[in-house]
Amino acid sequence: MSEVIDKTKFTQLKKLVERIEKEPHLQDRLEETEITLEFLLGNLFPSVYNNMTSALKDEHTKGYIEGFNKLDYPIYNHYCPYCGYDWFTAEKDKKYCPNCGKEME
Repeated sequence: MSEVIDKTKFTQLKKLVERIEKEPHLQDRLEETEITLEFLLGNLFPSVYNNMTSALKDEHTKGYIEGFNKLDYPIYNHYCPYCGYDWFTAEKDKKYCPNCGKEME
């Protein structure tokens, strides 16, 4: 038997259905209206939804960092003092800002 992740009361589900049924832009289209899993989780199980989105974001960031660390060439961070643009490039000495076009110091 699996562990219960979260619970919600039947009245919460009933209130959600009533709220959807009252939406003016859905009045004529209730039968064909599709509801996403994210919508249901966010409304009925907000802690589960927050945990899932946080975990997905963390995994995405972890993958980005792992990929970044596997690069064969160095990456340099540049900052334009004129427009505040911040970017990364393989070029160590960047002469012009790609955002405002001004010459860098």
